[in-house]
Amino acid sequence: MSQDQQDILPELSLITAKLEKFTIPGNRTIRDSNLIEITQRCPNLKCLDIRACEYLTDVSLYQVALHCPQLTSLNCGRHVRGDSITDKSLRAIVTNCQITTLGVAGCGITDRLIWDLAIHRGEDLERLSINNCWRLNDIGICEVLRHDMFKKLSVLEIRNLKLENVAPIVEFKKRQIKRNVSMLIEACENLESRLKKTEKEIDLEISNRILRDIVEWLNDDEDNGDENYRTFLMNRRRQGQVYVR
Repeated sequence: MSQDQQDILPELSLITAKLEKFTIPGNRTIRDSNLIEITQRCPNLKCLDIRACEYLTDVSLYQVALHCPQLTSLNCGRHVRGDSITDKSLRAIVTNCQITTLGVAGCGITDRLIWDLAIHRGEDLERLSINNCWRLNDIGICEVLRHDMFKKLSVLEIRNLKLENVAPIVEFKKRQIKRNVSMLIEACENLESRLKKTEKEIDLEISNRILRDIVEWLNDDEDNGDENYRTFLMNRRRQGQVYVR
C-alpha cells in the first residue's frame, strides 16, 4: 500500500457501533475532528492504533476516553509533535478505559501518568511502550516497578529514557520470572548495558548472601553437632555400649 493510500480516511458510513478495532498508523490526513467523529460512532471500540498520526492531539484523545470505555489497546506513539499528546488526555484514558496495552512512545507524558496507570490499570497492564518519553525519570517507572504494581506486565519498552537507578527494573524482571511471566525489556544500547551490569551485581550479592548463610549454618551445626554427639555417647554408655570417636 502506498503512502497516498495510507492517507485516505475510511468512509464514515463504514464506521458503526460494531467496530472494535480501528488501525490507521502513519496517516497524515486524520485530524482531531475526524477521530472525534469516528470514536463517537464506536462505543464498543477495543483497539485503537493511531501511532505516527502526528496531527492528533489531546483534544481528540480526551474524547476517546469519554466515548470508548471498552478500549483495551491504545498506541498513540509518535516521532514528532510529542507535546501534542500529554497527561491531560491520557490520564482520562487510563482512568475511564480498560487499558491492558499502552503505547505512548515519544509523547509528552510525565511520571504522574505512570503512577495513574499503576493505580488504575496496574492489575491488568500487560504491555507498555514509553520509548523516547523525555520527561520521564526514576520517580515514575522505576518506583512503580519497585513497588511491584504491574504484576502482569510482560513487555516493557524503555529506549532512550533518562533513568539513574535501574536496579528496580532488574529486580522486577526477576519477580516476573518467579511468577512464570515471560518478561521482555527492550532498551537502547546504553540502558541495556547498565541493566546487564546491574543484574550481574545483584546476582553476585545474592550468591555472597547465600554463601554467608551456609557458612553460618555450618558453624552453628558444628557446635550443635558436638553437643549432640556427647549426648549420644552418654546414652550409649548407659546401655553398656561405648563408641570410640
